[in-house]
Amino acid sequence: MNKAGQHNLDLVIAPFSNQEGEWFWKDAEVREQCSRSKLYMIGQRREVLFENIDPAEDALTLDLVCGEIALRGIRLPTAQFPVPKDRNLALEYGPKIIRVYAVKPGSVGRTRNPDPDDLVHWFTPDRLIFFFSRGWVQAAGLENFRLFTKFDLYYVGISKTGDSFSRLFKTAHEKRSRILGNETQFRDTARLSDELFIFLFAVEDLQMISIGGDDDDYSALFQPPLDSAKLAADAEKAFVHIMRAKYNAQTYPSYPFSTDGLWDEKFDHYGFFINEALTFRTPTTEIRGARLYDSFFRDAPDFIVVANDKVSLAKAVRTDVGKPGTAAEAPGAGA
Repeated sequence: MNKAGQHNLDLVIAPFSNQEGEWFWKDAEVREQCSRSKLYMIGQRREVLFENIDPAEDALTLDLVCGEIALRGIRLPTAQFPVPKDRNLALEYGPKIIRVYAVKPGSVGRTRNPDPDDLVHWFTPDRLIFFFSRGWVQAAGLENFRLFTKFDLYYVGISKTGDSFSRLFKTAHEKRSRILGNETQFRDTARLSDELFIFLFAVEDLQMISIGGDDDDYSALFQPPLDSAKLAADAEKAFVHIMRAKYNAQTYPSYPFSTDGLWDEKFDHYGFFINEALTFRTPTTEIRGARLYDSFFRDAPDFIVVANDKVSLAKAVRTDVGKPGTAAEAPGAGA
């Protein structure tokens, strides 16, 4: 019998800045959406902003700008937003957010005093990128979005009790506070709180068991799914061990041995990968995620592989270098 596991890290919400996290914490719906996450990461990248927003009847045109890097003329068809026939589409927008409303006739175009109940959709720059990477929104000209999705990784953590969002924002979080106190912003006029990003992950379980002709014990086929806390604990140790992020003082030199992870599950081999179009780098390592089953972008993720008592980072072999979504990126964006 051979027992293997493939465990993917999926965001439960679009990446958001530390400042946005302070605002989101006040929203009960956002807190509920984040409640599935026990694993989180903190990283930095220069702030991405909307520029040259031009609303029209059939499409919203805009630029995404991050320092010296920009994608120009991105086009969002307005027909994709569900506006009832007896309502008109109206927009509220600025450099950091776009809100789409379905308003009563007479309130056409850009609205100054919107009713929150009329909200249809909203985007921060990173939420737009996230939705596009998932195929949830149409945006012609955004295909090279990976220009904006590389981050300097500072910390990987878990919430042993409760969820990641509560761990980070309900009370003071030591490492988040230390990062805010010690690091500097990439753009001189920016606030570090706008460049520091939070990533809330759920760790999904996929086990594969193969039975040979000489096996007479089939009990492994009927085992329940892995406990989410054990998965998160092992994933945290794996990423900390490989990435050596600056604010992770404990690097788990004995990993994959642990008392709270997957060691006692007796896997022959298993692995973790980031199932998102994100890249994280530290001074020693870079790991690139990708939507594993997304043939549109023809991308592939790197894997942290655990085989018996050995752990390594397996870099994906990519055949799409130079095609959309694969250009080089920099957290400071030329700052």
